Amino acid sequence: GNRQNVDAVDKLRNESRLKLTPISNAPSGAARSIVPVIRPTQTIQQPTATTLFDIGEDFSGDIERNISLLQSRYDDFAQCLLRANQYFPQVTSILRAYGVPDDIAYIALVESGYQAHGLSRFGGAGLWQLPKAVARRYGLRVNSSRDERMSLEASTHAFARYISALYQQTGDWRLAVIRFSPQRDYLAKLIAVMRVAQDPQAYGFGVDVPNLAGFSSYSGQSFT
Repeated sequence: GNRQNVDAVDKLRNESRLKLTPISNAPSGAARSIVPVIRPTQTIQQPTATTLFDIGEDFSGDIERNISLLQSRYDDFAQCLLRANQYFPQVTSILRAYGVPDDIAYIALVESGYQAHGLSRFGGAGLWQLPKAVARRYGLRVNSSRDERMSLEASTHAFARYISALYQQTGDWRLAVIRFSPQRDYLAKLIAVMRVAQDPQAYGFGVDVPNLAGFSSYSGQSFT
C-alpha cells in the first residue's frame, strides 16, 4: 500500500550515505530575455497524468509547493525547459539502451537544469551532477586534464549504469532515485518538474517544448 511505500522511502532515506545537492538551475543573465513572459491570470488546474514516481496524496502539498517555486523562477526554469527539450531525445535514447525508464531523464532537470557543463560547489558536475568517485566507478575519466562528466553522452552512459545498479539493489525505480539523492522532498521536487515539463502551458510557461510536453513512459504498472 501507499503507507508501506512511504515507510520504505523513509527507511532508504535514513540509510543512504550519498548526499547529492542540486546546483542552481539559473542560466546566464544574457539568455533570459529570449523567453516570452506569459504568466497565468487565473487559477490553473493541474494535469492528472500519472508518472513513474507518483507517491500519493501524502506528498501532494510538497509537490504543489515545488511547482510554486518553479513558477516563481519563471525565466530561469523556462530556459531549463528549452535546454531539456533540445537534449531529451538523445538522453532518453541512451537510457533506453540500459533498460532505464524515460521518466528518469527528468532527473537532469532537477540536478543541473540540463546544463552539460554545470558545476556545483559540493563537487558534482555535468548533466547529472555526479561526484568524482561515482563518475570514476562507472567509467568516466576525471583528472586535471579531462573531466568526462562534462560530456553529455559519456556522463549519461555512466549515470545509466549507476541508476541501473541502484535499481538492482532496491527493485523499485522510486527507491533507486532516493538512493541517488536522499533529500527529504526529492521525489516531490522531481514530480513537480515533470508535471510542468509535460504541460508547461497549464502552469503559465509560454515555451514550446514538444519533446517534453505530454510525455510520460509510465503505463500504470504496480510498485513492489
